Amino acid sequence: MSFNLTKIKQFVKINNSVDFLRENESDIILIISIILIALISFGAGRLTTPKLIQSPITIENSGLNSPNAAISQSFEQLLSENNQAGGGAKEAQNAQDISRVMNSQNGKFVASKNSKYYHWPWSPWAKNIKPANQVWFNSEQEAQGAGYTRASNFVQLAPAGYLP
Repeated sequence: MSFNLTKIKQFVKINNSVDFLRENESDIILIISIILIALISFGAGRLTTPKLIQSPITIENSGLNSPNAAISQSFEQLLSENNQAGGGAKEAQNAQDISRVMNSQNGKFVASKNSKYYHWPWSPWAKNIKPANQVWFNSEQEAQGAGYTRASNFVQLAPAGYLP
């Protein structure tokens, strides 16, 4: 029997690898377990997310008496869809606030006597206006005619389908 030097080197390398695996077996199992748990968690999270809305929400005038009634009806529809889909409480509360405001008799826009900006009634800034300082307007033209301008977050907080 002849021993070749390269065969001996290969045999030693294999034995060293096997020894390494045996010595670090618990660490290797821990790392593989963490990776598998992460992959399973990611997959479960992807499966439980709600589906994206494929069609846009449109607001159409359905012959209702008030323009606010069409917007209010749309928000009520969104609210019921959100509740059926198990939507979050914050979104449901926002839809209820918007629906309530659109049905109110105060007006569609609010400003402060001490400010130069008008807001949507559900705006965080509008909620800080004291009732004694509130000035209500039924249209943007009315608010602009009184010398007020749009608040910086006006467009972002506008209801879906709102056209100035």
